[in-house]
Amino acid sequence: MAVRIQIRRGNTNDWNTANPTLAAGEIGFDTQAKVFKVGTGTDTWSTLPGAANMGDISGVYASTGLSYGTSTTLNGTASAGQQGSTGEIYLKVDDAYVVTAGTFDAAGDLIVGTGSDTYGKLTKSASSNAVLTAGTSQLAWSTDLVQNSLVSPLEKWSVQGSSPSSTQAIYVNTASAWLYTTATSTGWIPNIAGSASVTLSSLLAVGQSITVSVAVTIGSSATSAYPSTLQIDGNAASTGANNITLKWQNALAPTSGNASSIDVYTYSIVKTAATSPPSYTVFASRTKFA
Repeated sequence: MAVRIQIRRGNTNDWNTANPTLAAGEIGFDTQAKVFKVGTGTDTWSTLPGAANMGDISGVYASTGLSYGTSTTLNGTASAGQQGSTGEIYLKVDDAYVVTAGTFDAAGDLIVGTGSDTYGKLTKSASSNAVLTAGTSQLAWSTDLVQNSLVSPLEKWSVQGSSPSSTQAIYVNTASAWLYTTATSTGWIPNIAGSASVTLSSLLAVGQSITVSVAVTIGSSATSAYPSTLQIDGNAASTGANNITLKWQNALAPTSGNASSIDVYTYSIVKTAATSPPSYTVFASRTKFA
C-alpha cells in the first residue's frame, strides 16, 4: 500500500498568526511564500531561518535575495524577477538590483550608485595614477584635476637617518620629498625613478611633470658636498645622448655645499618627448636653510 507523507503546512498569514514552536527536526512549509523551515524545539516560526525552493535564497542579511542572470540586461529600476546577462549576479536591496559579480571583472572596476536606485559601472583608466572625478551626469576615471580645490593636502616625506650615497635612489612612488639627517661632506648624484622596478618614464606622459625635493644635511666641510649631476632612471643629465636638459635657477649650478646647513634641492622634471631614452627638461634650484 502506498504511503503518503505530508508535512505541516499553511499560508503566510497562518504561520505568522500562530507563530508556533516547531519540534526539533520538524519541517514546516509556507505554501504562499514557498519557504521551508526546520524546527529547533525552542525557536518560534518567526525567528527560524527559511530555505526557499525554486532556486531562490532567503534570509540573506541586508538583502532580500540574489538572482542569477540568464537572459536580458538589467536596468537599475528592475522589478522583482528581472534577470541579467549570463554569469552576472545581482543583489536585490530595497526592490532594486545592484550588480555584484560577473561582467564587472576588470581590475579597478567600480560599481556606484548614480541616483534613483540605479547603478553605474566605472572602468579604471589604464593610467596607474588615475583618480576618480564626478561630472554633472556621471562619474569617470580621469588623470586630470581641472579647477578643483585641494584643502590642506598632506605631503609625505621620506626621512632618512643617514647621508645620501654616492648615487642615491630617489623613488617618487615612496615620496616626492626626501630628507637626509646625517651630515655629509661628500658629493652625491640623485637617481630619480618610480621605484626599484618602476621607471619614472612609465609614470609620466609627454607634457606631464613631477617636482622632487631632496634635503641634505651638510657638515662643516662642504667643498665637495653637492650633487655633480642628476640621473633619471639611471640616465645622467651630464651626458647629452641621454636627452636630459638640466637648467639651474639664475644659471647658477652648485660648485660646493653650504657648510653646517641643510641644502634643499628642488627638481621640476618635465617629460618633453617619448624618445629613446625619453627627453626631459629639468628646472633645478637650491635653497640654504641654517
